[in-house]
Amino acid sequence: MYYFLALLLVVLQLNGEVYYEGTYTFHRYGKVDLNALVQFLPYNPVIVEAGAYQGDQTVYAAKIWPYHRSLIAFEPNPRAFDTLQQRIVDEKLENVQVLNIALNDYNGNATLYISNDNEKDSSLLPPLVEMQSYYPGTFLKVPCMTLDDWCEQNQIDNIDILSLELEGLELKVLESSPNILKSTKIIILQSFFKPYRKDMCNYFFVKDFLTRSQFVPLMHWYEQGERGLAVYVSQEIYDAYFVKCLGLGLGALLYP
Repeated sequence: MYYFLALLLVVLQLNGEVYYEGTYTFHRYGKVDLNALVQFLPYNPVIVEAGAYQGDQTVYAAKIWPYHRSLIAFEPNPRAFDTLQQRIVDEKLENVQVLNIALNDYNGNATLYISNDNEKDSSLLPPLVEMQSYYPGTFLKVPCMTLDDWCEQNQIDNIDILSLELEGLELKVLESSPNILKSTKIIILQSFFKPYRKDMCNYFFVKDFLTRSQFVPLMHWYEQGERGLAVYVSQEIYDAYFVKCLGLGLGALLYP
């Protein structure tokens, strides 16, 4: 038990008591492992990652699904993008598209607030005044688009995995792209219970939106009152796997 909790703290960088919601099947995993999602997807999935940073998850996903139909990684921070782009070359990854733009709830330009303390925490949302000591840094203008418009322009009509690490902008991106959301199978996103930035959305509003959009929490580890990481699957996948195949129904879901 102690090892399990320690593993959670390392993976999610949580400092308090860790809670879990989702299916019983995954509650002992202790982390979001893409290998656990293989069973729900075709061998050649379409994967979209927003907030790819320097490409750790991009490379990981490309190796798990070497025959992916498309793997698209968005990263607006120019310095992180350069590293991401070089890693794709160094790893000799094929059919991986990296884009130096941000996903947002409108098309145009936005301000990216870059944290000097940890560039991975950079966001389109400005830090609250009382939190600025935690996120000192610089800002710059970056191009941005809605996911719906980008998918329409690039003839992407479905997404198998949508991964969002946007430091609190996740709900705005999801709400602004209802069309592609209808044909999305799995969503991986950060969860926030405490406002670190202006207009950052609390996880409970994200959860309400996703459940109303016919998604079910598959696994979610979090520190109460702070942050975590969640995976949602479409109701169609949940019904096919957990209800029809395993006969578990909603009773298979665990809540704290």
